[in-house]
Amino acid sequence: MARQLTLTNALLSLRGRIHINDGAGNERYEARGEFALFSPTWRLLQGERVVGILRRRLLSFRPHFDATLDGESFAVVGRLFSFRRHYRVRGGRWDGATLTGNLWDRRFCIQRGGQVLADAQGRWLSLRDTHQVQVHSDEAADERFVALCLVLVMMEKANSNAAAGSTG
Repeated sequence: MARQLTLTNALLSLRGRIHINDGAGNERYEARGEFALFSPTWRLLQGERVVGILRRRLLSFRPHFDATLDGESFAVVGRLFSFRRHYRVRGGRWDGATLTGNLWDRRFCIQRGGQVLADAQGRWLSLRDTHQVQVHSDEAADERFVALCLVLVMMEKANSNAAAGSTG
């Protein structure tokens, strides 16, 4: 049975916060960004316990993130030239999983071994960046993996928006 998660970025947060609630509106996770000039670190918390860490790797030609979830390390690597977001997991329990999104960052799908772990849809008219996520796996670890992947997407989207704003 699919479970629903809602990811919403916090307004006016200097370091960055993303709230992740269940279908009933109760907080399941919170992602907190730490300010760093070149390589920000995001921590995924369940209550006050850190369950995941995500850091963008410096000096990489393509998007490359080092991640730890439930004590297990893996990398999430993006395509160098692509009109849509496409990431592949290397190493760990989720090795080979893919995260793909459309050009406007409103729809995402996470798959592993031909099975859809989750799909997400963003809201077009919202003051805050919000995504509704359907998690299709019953495993709690998969739910945390999905949450960490979508934090990555929201982080990359914010970076893209900031870069586009600074060039104009």
